[in-house]
Amino acid sequence: VSTQSTGSSGINAEYGDSFPDLISLTMKFLMRSTTFGALQRRRWRRKINKLKNEIATLEDAFSSVLEDTEGAIANITARMDAMEAERVELDQAHAWQALHMAAAAACRGSTPSGGTGPSGNAVLAKENTRSCTAICGASPFNLCDADVSISGYKGQAESYSSDLDTSITTGVELQGTQT
Repeated sequence: VSTQSTGSSGINAEYGDSFPDLISLTMKFLMRSTTFGALQRRRWRRKINKLKNEIATLEDAFSSVLEDTEGAIANITARMDAMEAERVELDQAHAWQALHMAAAAACRGSTPSGGTGPSGNAVLAKENTRSCTAICGASPFNLCDADVSISGYKGQAESYSSDLDTSITTGVELQGTQT
C-alpha cells in the first residue's frame, strides 16, 4: 500500500475519518487472529497428541506381536531341533538293528543246519581279539556254531545287479551243531 502525504490529514484521508477507528479495527483483527490462531494451535496440538498416542499404541502392539512371533519361532526351532535329534537317534537305532539282523542271517546261513537244538539260538557281538568259543563260553549260549564278520556299502542299492559288499572270507571255523 502506498501512501501519499497530504499533510496532517493524510492518514485520515487514506483510512477513513477516525484514526482511533482504524486502531480499533486492527486490534479487533489481531485479537480475532490471535484467538483464532491460538484455538487452531490448540486443535492441532490435540490432533498431534492424539496421533502420537495412536502411534505409541501401535508401536506397543507391534512390539508385542514381534515378541510373540519371535517366541513362537524360537519354540518351533527348538522343537524342530529336538525332533531332528530324535530322528538321528532313531536312524542310528535302525542302522544297528539292520546290522544285527544281517549278523543273525549271516550266522544262521553259515551253519549247516541254520541253528538247531532244544534251546533258542543267539548271535553275540564279539571283538576281533576274542574267539567265538570264548564269547559263547562266557554266556548262557555256550556252544559256538560259527564265527562270521559282516560289512556292506553305505546307501541303498541302485539296482539288483549292484554290489552290496566286497569281502574276503578267511578263517571261518564251522563247528558241528549241537542237537
